[in-house]
Amino acid sequence: MRRLIPALLFCLIAVSAAAQEDGVFGDVVIRCNDADAEVVASIRFQQTSAIARYVVQVYGLDGLQPAFAWQTTLENDLEPCREGIPADGVTITLGGETISDGIQRAELTIDTDTDYGTISIAFASLNGTRGRFIAFVQGFALDTPEDQYQVEVDAGAYAIAETPLLLYMLKTDPDSRLDPQIEDSVSEIVCDDAGRRGCESVPYAADYAINDGALQLVGGRFDAGYQIAAGDLNAYALLMGSHGGRTSGSYALMLVGAIR
Repeated sequence: MRRLIPALLFCLIAVSAAAQEDGVFGDVVIRCNDADAEVVASIRFQQTSAIARYVVQVYGLDGLQPAFAWQTTLENDLEPCREGIPADGVTITLGGETISDGIQRAELTIDTDTDYGTISIAFASLNGTRGRFIAFVQGFALDTPEDQYQVEVDAGAYAIAETPLLLYMLKTDPDSRLDPQIEDSVSEIVCDDAGRRGCESVPYAADYAINDGALQLVGGRFDAGYQIAAGDLNAYALLMGSHGGRTSGSYALMLVGAIR
């Protein structure tokens, strides 16, 4: 494991201790079956209906072996960790670069008629591997234009030490008129279109895409994004909604980052 400067190491210890109260959300290292895995990002959200279907996929590039653990607020409900395996026939566009070789994928479909309450997912890197990652969680929707849906996001402490974490809200139904918007509920920073309109620091969503069988997503010019800067150990509560509260439809979350 790469040596960190003492001040940052102290922060990591403090973050890890506090995260134990939140389960896998915000943790620094998780136990993935028989190995430790360094968390690269974690999210937490509320299941909004008794019947739900979430598709979770994380891809490792440049040698990163991906994994993720997930947990609900049901008593003692820490689910088995999912480990990545080599994935063939996958094409990923990452910041305008197209990649089709050396990709590993970990995935799970959470298909339930049980109300899990709050669902936490921690994406991680197994066995000290380094590289880039891109993760998707499908199954979200704004049922009415006025809806806002809170998602908490936390960058992995080792990953964020050197590289930022990007979060995107991508429209998934081409027939809907959804115009995604992300709002930081504390700072009131609003991002309507990634790369434009007040969120110029976030790369264009159109620079990202995936083609993996049933999963085919392409970022659009009206998709929203949010960036957690390198070195930022804070967790953020973000509101997923529509620009001006005028549109509705289904969407997916996409997280992009790296661990060096």
